[in-house]
Amino acid sequence: MAGVVKIKNVYMDLRVINGKPDISLDIHLDNGQIIIYSVDADENDPRFLIFLEEDYQEQPKTDGSRIYWRDGPSIHIDDIMASLKKSKYQVNGFNYWKTILLVFAATAAVLVLTIFNYPNFFGQENYVSLEPERVPLAAPDFSEYVEYPEIISMYYSDGAVYADPPLHNPEGNDCYFVFEIVYNCERIFISDKIVPGDSIDMITPDRQLDEDDREVLLNINAYSLESLAAIGCANMTFVLDVF
Repeated sequence: MAGVVKIKNVYMDLRVINGKPDISLDIHLDNGQIIIYSVDADENDPRFLIFLEEDYQEQPKTDGSRIYWRDGPSIHIDDIMASLKKSKYQVNGFNYWKTILLVFAATAAVLVLTIFNYPNFFGQENYVSLEPERVPLAAPDFSEYVEYPEIISMYYSDGAVYADPPLHNPEGNDCYFVFEIVYNCERIFISDKIVPGDSIDMITPDRQLDEDDREVLLNINAYSLESLAAIGCANMTFVLDVF
Protein backbone atom coordinates (compact mmCIF):
# COMPACT_ATOMS: atom_id res chain seq x y z
CA MET A 1 0.00 0.00 0.00
CA ALA A 2 2.84 2.36 0.87
CA GLY A 3 4.33 3.99 -2.19
CA VAL A 4 1.06 3.61 -4.14
CA VAL A 5 -1.60 5.26 -2.00
CA LYS A 6 -1.33 9.04 -1.63
CA ILE A 7 -2.76 11.37 1.00
CA LYS A 8 -5.45 13.60 -0.52
CA ASN A 9 -6.65 15.65 2.47
CA VAL A 10 -5.96 15.73 6.19
CA TYR A 11 -7.80 17.38 9.09
CA MET A 12 -6.68 17.71 12.70
CA ASP A 13 -8.54 17.64 16.02
CA LEU A 14 -6.23 19.12 18.68
CA ARG A 15 -6.72 19.09 22.44
CA VAL A 16 -4.27 19.76 25.26
CA ILE A 17 -4.65 17.31 28.16
CA ASN A 18 -2.48 17.65 31.28
CA GLY A 19 -0.07 19.88 29.41
CA LYS A 20 0.41 17.37 26.57
CA PRO A 21 -1.05 17.76 23.05
CA ASP A 22 -3.62 15.11 22.11
CA ILE A 23 -3.66 15.05 18.30
CA SER A 24 -6.13 13.09 16.17
CA LEU A 25 -5.82 13.14 12.37
CA ASP A 26 -8.63 12.44 9.89
CA ILE A 27 -6.64 11.30 6.84
CA HIS A 28 -8.39 11.00 3.44
CA LEU A 29 -6.53 8.82 0.90
CA ASP A 30 -6.77 9.16 -2.86
CA ASN A 31 -8.37 5.71 -3.10
CA GLY A 32 -11.36 6.91 -1.06
CA GLN A 33 -10.36 5.31 2.23
CA ILE A 34 -10.20 7.24 5.53
CA ILE A 35 -7.79 6.72 8.42
CA ILE A 36 -8.38 8.02 11.95
CA TYR A 37 -4.86 8.28 13.35
CA SER A 38 -3.68 9.39 16.80
CA VAL A 39 -0.30 11.13 16.85
CA ASP A 40 2.01 10.10 19.69
CA ALA A 41 3.20 13.60 20.66
CA ASP A 42 6.55 13.65 22.49
CA GLU A 43 6.50 16.54 24.97
CA ASN A 44 10.31 16.42 25.04
CA ASP A 45 10.50 17.04 21.29
CA PRO A 46 10.65 20.83 20.69
CA ARG A 47 8.78 20.42 17.39
CA PHE A 48 5.60 19.57 19.32
CA LEU A 49 5.72 22.77 21.40
CA ILE A 50 3.73 24.63 18.72
CA PHE A 51 0.61 22.65 19.69
CA LEU A 52 0.77 24.06 23.23
CA GLU A 53 0.44 27.65 22.00
CA GLU A 54 -2.82 29.29 23.06
CA ASP A 55 -5.61 29.09 20.44
CA TYR A 56 -3.40 27.12 18.00
CA GLN A 57 -5.65 26.48 14.97
CA GLU A 58 -3.38 25.82 12.00
CA GLN A 59 -4.31 22.68 10.08
CA PRO A 60 -1.60 20.29 8.83
CA LYS A 61 -0.53 20.23 5.18
CA THR A 62 0.28 17.30 2.91
CA ASP A 63 2.34 16.79 -0.23
CA GLY A 64 0.75 13.39 -0.87
CA SER A 65 3.32 11.26 0.92
CA ARG A 66 3.77 13.10 4.21
CA ILE A 67 1.79 15.25 6.67
CA TYR A 68 3.57 18.28 8.06
CA TRP A 69 3.10 21.45 10.08
CA ARG A 70 4.93 24.71 9.47
CA ASP A 71 7.72 24.96 12.09
CA GLY A 72 6.50 21.63 13.46
CA PRO A 73 6.82 17.87 12.98
CA SER A 74 6.15 15.80 9.87
CA ILE A 75 4.84 12.25 9.48
CA HIS A 76 5.39 10.01 6.43
CA ILE A 77 2.57 7.82 5.07
CA ASP A 78 4.87 4.77 5.36
CA ASP A 79 5.23 5.36 9.12
CA ILE A 80 1.47 5.81 9.50
CA MET A 81 0.66 2.58 7.66
CA ALA A 82 3.35 0.67 9.58
CA SER A 83 1.93 1.94 12.88
CA LEU A 84 -1.62 1.01 11.88
CA LYS A 85 -0.53 -2.48 10.85
CA LYS A 86 1.37 -2.99 14.10
CA SER A 87 -1.56 -1.89 16.27
CA LYS A 88 -4.10 -3.76 14.07
CA TYR A 89 -6.08 -0.61 13.41
CA GLN A 90 -8.36 -0.82 10.43
CA VAL A 91 -9.03 1.81 7.77
CA ASN A 92 -12.51 3.31 8.20
CA GLY A 93 -13.06 1.55 11.52
CA PHE A 94 -12.05 0.78 15.07
CA ASN A 95 -9.50 -1.73 16.31
CA TYR A 96 -10.91 -5.07 15.12
CA TRP A 97 -10.38 -7.11 18.28
CA LYS A 98 -11.47 -4.23 20.50
CA THR A 99 -14.71 -4.05 18.51
CA ILE A 100 -15.31 -7.82 18.90
CA LEU A 101 -14.71 -7.59 22.67
CA LEU A 102 -17.05 -4.60 23.06
CA VAL A 103 -19.82 -6.34 21.07
CA PHE A 104 -19.43 -9.51 23.17
CA ALA A 105 -19.50 -7.55 26.46
CA ALA A 106 -22.55 -5.52 25.37
CA THR A 107 -24.42 -8.65 24.28
CA ALA A 108 -23.68 -10.40 27.59
CA ALA A 109 -24.81 -7.34 29.56
CA VAL A 110 -28.11 -7.12 27.65
CA LEU A 111 -28.79 -10.86 28.23
CA VAL A 112 -28.14 -10.56 31.98
CA LEU A 113 -30.32 -7.48 32.36
CA THR A 114 -33.09 -9.03 30.29
CA ILE A 115 -33.15 -12.23 32.39
CA PHE A 116 -33.24 -10.45 35.74
CA ASN A 117 -35.93 -8.00 34.64
CA TYR A 118 -38.23 -10.40 32.78
CA PRO A 119 -41.77 -9.80 34.19
CA ASN A 120 -42.49 -13.45 35.09
CA PHE A 121 -39.03 -14.38 36.35
CA PHE A 122 -39.87 -13.50 39.97
CA GLY A 123 -43.63 -13.42 39.45
CA GLN A 124 -43.61 -9.65 39.08
CA GLU A 125 -46.26 -8.01 37.00
CA ASN A 126 -44.59 -4.59 36.83
CA TYR A 127 -41.02 -4.14 35.74
CA VAL A 128 -38.77 -1.45 34.34
CA SER A 129 -37.66 -1.81 30.72
CA LEU A 130 -33.90 -1.59 30.38
CA GLU A 131 -33.86 -1.30 26.60
CA PRO A 132 -31.64 1.69 25.83
CA GLU A 133 -33.10 4.73 24.13
CA ARG A 134 -32.11 4.74 20.47
CA VAL A 135 -30.63 8.14 19.64
CA PRO A 136 -29.43 8.76 16.05
CA LEU A 137 -25.76 9.66 15.83
CA ALA A 138 -24.94 13.10 14.47
CA ALA A 139 -22.81 13.20 11.32
CA PRO A 140 -19.23 14.42 11.94
CA ASP A 141 -18.64 18.02 10.89
CA PHE A 142 -15.78 17.33 8.46
CA SER A 143 -14.93 19.57 5.55
CA GLU A 144 -16.36 17.27 2.87
CA TYR A 145 -19.24 19.76 3.08
CA VAL A 146 -16.86 22.39 1.67
CA GLU A 147 -16.71 22.63 -2.13
CA TYR A 148 -13.13 23.11 -3.32
CA PRO A 149 -12.28 24.47 -6.78
CA GLU A 150 -11.08 22.01 -9.42
CA ILE A 151 -7.87 23.60 -10.70
CA ILE A 152 -6.77 22.03 -14.01
CA SER A 153 -3.34 23.64 -14.40
CA MET A 154 -1.11 26.53 -13.32
CA TYR A 155 1.46 28.47 -15.34
CA TYR A 156 4.23 31.04 -14.83
CA SER A 157 4.56 34.12 -17.01
CA ASP A 158 6.44 37.43 -16.58
CA GLY A 159 7.07 36.82 -12.88
CA ALA A 160 3.43 36.01 -12.06
CA VAL A 161 1.55 32.75 -11.50
CA TYR A 162 -1.86 32.07 -13.03
CA ALA A 163 -4.34 29.23 -12.48
CA ASP A 164 -6.80 27.67 -14.91
CA PRO A 165 -9.52 28.24 -13.87
CA PRO A 166 -8.54 31.13 -11.55
CA LEU A 167 -8.28 30.37 -7.85
CA HIS A 168 -11.78 30.94 -6.45
CA ASN A 169 -14.17 30.20 -3.62
CA PRO A 170 -17.32 28.60 -5.09
CA GLU A 171 -20.62 30.29 -4.33
CA GLY A 172 -22.64 28.43 -1.74
CA ASN A 173 -19.68 27.74 0.57
CA ASP A 174 -20.12 28.80 4.17
CA CYS A 175 -16.43 29.56 4.65
CA TYR A 176 -13.50 31.74 3.67
CA PHE A 177 -10.62 30.36 1.57
CA VAL A 178 -6.97 31.29 2.11
CA PHE A 179 -4.72 30.11 -0.74
CA GLU A 180 -1.04 29.29 -0.18
CA ILE A 181 1.67 28.36 -2.68
CA VAL A 182 4.73 26.47 -1.42
CA TYR A 183 7.90 26.22 -3.53
CA ASN A 184 10.89 24.15 -2.37
CA CYS A 185 9.39 23.97 1.17
CA GLU A 186 9.11 27.79 1.25
CA ARG A 187 5.80 29.64 1.21
CA ILE A 188 5.99 32.15 -1.63
CA PHE A 189 2.37 33.34 -1.62
CA ILE A 190 -0.55 33.61 0.80
CA SER A 191 -3.83 35.28 -0.10
CA ASP A 192 -6.25 37.35 1.93
CA LYS A 193 -9.51 35.72 3.03
CA ILE A 194 -11.50 34.99 -0.14
CA VAL A 195 -15.26 35.08 0.38
CA PRO A 196 -17.64 32.77 -1.54
CA GLY A 197 -18.01 33.93 -5.14
CA ASP A 198 -14.66 35.81 -5.30
CA SER A 199 -11.53 34.77 -7.19
CA ILE A 200 -7.85 35.64 -7.70
CA ASP A 201 -6.84 36.32 -11.31
CA MET A 202 -3.08 36.90 -10.90
CA ILE A 203 -0.68 35.67 -8.21
CA THR A 204 2.52 37.59 -7.49
CA PRO A 205 4.98 35.29 -5.67
CA ASP A 206 7.40 36.62 -3.05
CA ARG A 207 10.35 35.34 -5.09
CA GLN A 208 11.15 34.37 -8.67
CA LEU A 209 10.95 30.71 -9.68
CA ASP A 210 13.70 28.70 -11.33
CA GLU A 211 12.47 27.69 -14.78
CA ASP A 212 14.20 24.30 -14.39
CA ASP A 213 12.38 23.57 -11.11
CA ARG A 214 8.72 24.53 -11.41
CA GLU A 215 6.90 22.13 -9.04
CA VAL A 216 4.70 23.95 -6.52
CA LEU A 217 2.26 22.86 -3.82
CA LEU A 218 -1.11 24.65 -3.65
CA ASN A 219 -2.81 24.65 -0.23
CA ILE A 220 -6.45 25.72 0.10
CA ASN A 221 -7.33 26.44 3.73
CA ALA A 222 -11.01 26.75 4.74
CA TYR A 223 -12.14 28.90 7.69
CA SER A 224 -15.62 29.34 9.15
CA LEU A 225 -17.36 32.58 8.14
CA GLU A 226 -18.69 33.01 11.69
CA SER A 227 -15.90 31.88 14.04
CA LEU A 228 -12.87 31.96 11.67
CA ALA A 229 -11.99 28.50 13.02
CA ALA A 230 -10.08 26.25 10.61
CA ILE A 231 -12.47 23.61 9.23
CA GLY A 232 -10.29 21.85 6.64
CA CYS A 233 -7.87 22.12 3.77
CA ALA A 234 -7.08 20.68 0.33
CA ASN A 235 -3.68 20.24 -1.31
CA MET A 236 -2.66 19.94 -4.94
CA THR A 237 0.74 19.70 -6.65
CA PHE A 238 1.42 21.31 -10.04
CA VAL A 239 4.36 21.60 -12.41
CA LEU A 240 4.04 25.14 -13.77
CA ASP A 241 3.97 25.70 -17.51
CA VAL A 242 6.12 28.64 -18.61
CA PHE A 243 4.95 31.20 -21.16
